[in-house]
Amino acid sequence: MRVWRIGVVLAAVMVSFSGIARAQSVDPCQSTPADAIFHVPEFFHEQSFVARDGRYWYRPEYAAGPCRSLVVDLMMATNSNDNGHPDLNDGINVEMFAHNLPSSGGVGALGHTPTNEIDCNQHYAKLSWYRCLGSCRQFQDMGATEFHGVWLAGSCVVGSKHSTLTPPTPVRVRRSDVGFDRHRFAVRVRQRASGQQVRLRLFQPPPQ
Repeated sequence: MRVWRIGVVLAAVMVSFSGIARAQSVDPCQSTPADAIFHVPEFFHEQSFVARDGRYWYRPEYAAGPCRSLVVDLMMATNSNDNGHPDLNDGINVEMFAHNLPSSGGVGALGHTPTNEIDCNQHYAKLSWYRCLGSCRQFQDMGATEFHGVWLAGSCVVGSKHSTLTPPTPVRVRRSDVGFDRHRFAVRVRQRASGQQVRLRLFQPPPQ
């Protein structure tokens, strides 16, 4: 009888830990409220979203963990950025940069790259893309790109090191076929151990 009870207790513990593992595997950036929602209009040129500071990096813990990102939802309608030409569907491009980065030597949008070796080698950024097409109820994880700084010949080169997106950047977002599509971008920048301002830029792709 005692052996049976121990087996039941162990089974219950295993089920409990299994449930915790499943909860922790959920990407918190899919469920956190968006910091901004932007409906891409019919006539569009360029738009940027900038974090006021690095506080997004210190978001409270959720059940699945912190998102640690600036989250922007782009709503694409059937006529978003068609400029009166519904037969064309070139969409828009999305990319990210550090903004007003300490030790960058620039201000605002110009402050996107470290100018010393220590900060450069500890520079990290990440862009994650999710989408929800039409009347879907859950985001689909489309992939992510991580960026790292490397000090070369006296200057900092920031490039993609790990990416599941092709190309790593920019991301091309296209118009909806029916209704509205929601494209979520979660972006973050870390300098050494601190979250920094980040900028998400939307722009028309160049003519082909």
